[in-house]
Amino acid sequence: MIIPRTEKSVTLTPEAQAVIGLDKAKATPFEIMTAILKAPVDLLWFGGIGTYIRGQNETDAEVGDRANDPIRIVGEDVRAKVIGEGARAPISASPSAAASPSASRADAATPTPSTTRPA
Repeated sequence: MIIPRTEKSVTLTPEAQAVIGLDKAKATPFEIMTAILKAPVDLLWFGGIGTYIRGQNETDAEVGDRANDPIRIVGEDVRAKVIGEGARAPISASPSAAASPSASRADAATPTPSTTRPA
């Protein structure tokens, strides 16, 4: 499903609601994207440009990607088991950005302290 960010609201099927963890049938594109970032999945894959996860002690302004401020989450909210990066900087440079206790591993095209943890 491709949803333009400009849509006012999107009607979700019950299956989509269950998968992304939203308890309502209509949601904004920003609510849907944030729910996807927080979903309990095996793999959260980033393949584009943008910073979607920041450290708890960082502000959105410090991340420097204003377009994604409305949907960015802190690393502690990530429930994916693995984060895959084929993108440019989906996780901020803060070492705590990808430090979700539930995430067991992060993989990056260019490993950095913020994206690499022991399995």
